[in-house]
Formats: sequence, structure tokens, C-alpha cells
Amino acid sequence: MLLAKIAGWMLATYTVAKIIDTWYWATVTVPASGFNFMDFYSNNPLYGPWILVLEIVICGVIPSIILITETGRRSSFLLISAVFLGALNACVNRWVMVLQVMAVPVLTFENWFMYFPSWQEIATTILPVAYGIILIMISYRYLPIFPQERQIEQIG
Repeated sequence: MLLAKIAGWMLATYTVAKIIDTWYWATVTVPASGFNFMDFYSNNPLYGPWILVLEIVICGVIPSIILITETGRRSSFLLISAVFLGALNACVNRWVMVLQVMAVPVLTFENWFMYFPSWQEIATTILPVAYGIILIMISYRYLPIFPQERQIEQIG
């Protein structure tokens, strides 16, 4: 419960920082390049303003509140949902950060660019996850993580 509470406060702090950063990007950085904030999201089938709502509200504010409140932490369903949404927040954040950098026009004669990652970028995203799964499998198999397991194996 304490770890969930700490994670909730960390996620809440991050979400506040992300809100400030997104506001600054939308009101200062994009207008300085001579474009409108909504130009980034217009005529694009893959992303729109919904991606900010997903990242900040659904995957940031909601799990933060669940993890900070004692009632939210006591419910197994809400706790697991908050953890899942927090992890999804990190994935969506990476996507949004790449979109903002790759899509913004840097020259006056360019337009907004629709970015989609190449197979190499997708592979390097999946690789650490696969490595983590393999590491957990090997650890479970060869390390004494669950000491009572040896007793069960000797009985059987």
C-alpha cells in the first residue's frame, strides 16, 4: 500500500509537470514557429487532441487519484487498473514526445508531417520488453525467488 501511495504521488507530480510542459508547448513553442497549436492535430488519421486527453487525463490524473486515495488503493480492481494506466501513460508519453519532435515543420516552406515509426523503431521498443520477460523467466527458473518451491519439488 505504501509503494502504491508513493507511486501515486510520483505520477501526480509527473502529471502536473506534463500539463505545464504541454501548455508551454501549445502556447509558446508552436506559435513561435509560426503555426497554430491545432495545426498539429488537423487532417491526421493517427493522432488528434484525444491523444493529450488519453495521456494527461485518463493515464495521468485518474490513476494518480486512485493511487493517492486510500479507498482506491484498497480496491484490487482499481489498484490494478491504476497500475496498468500508469504504465500506458509512459508508452503514450513516448509516442507524443516523438510526434511533437518529428511532425513539427522546421523550415518556413514545410508543412506538418504525419509521422509513423519505422519497423526499426518498433523493434527497439519491443526489445526491452522481451528482454525483461526473458529475464523474469530465467530468474524464476534458476534463482531461489520462492524458497518454498524447493520443498514442494522434494515432496512431488
